[in-house]
Amino acid sequence: MLRGDAEVRGGPDGGTLGHFVVPSSRLAELTTSTAELPPTISVMLDRHLARALEAVDDFGLVTIASVDAPGGVNVERGDILETMLGWSTGYGDDCDVYCEIFGPQTRPDQIDEAVLHLSKIRETQKNFGAKIPIHNAPASMIAHALSECARLRVPLKLGADETRAVGAHGILNIITAAAIAYRDSDARDAIIAALEDEDPSAFTVDDDSLVWRERRFGAATIASVRRELFVAFAAFNPAQPAAQLREAGVLA
Repeated sequence: MLRGDAEVRGGPDGGTLGHFVVPSSRLAELTTSTAELPPTISVMLDRHLARALEAVDDFGLVTIASVDAPGGVNVERGDILETMLGWSTGYGDDCDVYCEIFGPQTRPDQIDEAVLHLSKIRETQKNFGAKIPIHNAPASMIAHALSECARLRVPLKLGADETRAVGAHGILNIITAAAIAYRDSDARDAIIAALEDEDPSAFTVDDDSLVWRERRFGAATIASVRRELFVAFAAFNPAQPAAQLREAGVLA
């Protein structure tokens, strides 16, 4: 994976890549790798939380730009979020912290509670954000999370999924849905429709705008959406994001 990441970063699509994602249990492997290391990494806390955070504290090879709370855990007002908050206070707010805000059995009101709590944390610690696990997640749940994060201005990242450029939860679907939520967080039906739209002809992208059916979003709006709301998404394959955008005609 490191060699593949380095190859993409050194090529014409290098600008599409962000942080290299590493499980906390495999951080030590970076110290013995002979491949070129990425400039920054994002760490998924994938084991006992206290031990995972110790591994992050002990690691100094490359910059850790963000950490994700353990996957599959719906972070609400419980111990996990409080532990992450305490750790971040001591670590420094230059490392972003992302917390999953729903799981398979989460109710919409629980998403509301999680996002509200994160918004209150962000009043004093701007490095906290939400994470949406989109793999097998229904569009209604993703739309609800997008809407709440947009309403309360909580930045979010998306978990990895094998999606197409256009199709159920593809990159353009997500960007469009996020743009709708950013502009009007109450437009739930439109957000869901954008997520589910599988017609490539419904999306048009040029240097100045993204158009989805009757809705147009200028380049400045999309830049604001990516900076303030939909800030990152994960991919299993480092070449996948550019390939999806090229499939959609966004990249040459």
